[in-house]
Amino acid sequence: MKGEIIQWKAYEYNHREKSSDWFWALGIIAFSAAAAAVIFNNVIFAIFIILSAFTLSMYAARKPSLINIELNGKGIIVDKYLYPYQNIEKFWVDERPSGNVIIIKSLKKTLPYTTVSAGQIDLEEIREYLSRHIEEEEMAEPLVQTITEYLGF
Repeated sequence: MKGEIIQWKAYEYNHREKSSDWFWALGIIAFSAAAAAVIFNNVIFAIFIILSAFTLSMYAARKPSLINIELNGKGIIVDKYLYPYQNIEKFWVDERPSGNVIIIKSLKKTLPYTTVSAGQIDLEEIREYLSRHIEEEEMAEPLVQTITEYLGF
């Protein structure tokens, strides 16, 4: 069991196609906010808003990549990044209609939560494997991630 490795492939995130109305709304909101910034004599902030909206639209149109996920004796590998077990406080396997995910709470202060797609792999196998290394505790997804999913990211 010590050398056991569980691997699967999954998309980075659940992609939802954005309509042209979504991009129009983003543009209108961004240009309105930029105009307000110019009215208040803050041209740099206006430029920042326009650049942010452009970057957001590029990200929204991007298709997710298919990444490798691996559970091994050292930790959880998501694409090329290793989350060592000693840096993970707890985990939760969340079953949902839109796709099962593993929520990881690390000891980091800046980005403590990471959500990993479980794909089509057996959830009990994941749960049993991770329970040998870290504590399982029910957690909800962070509010920011819930809002971004609602907005279609």
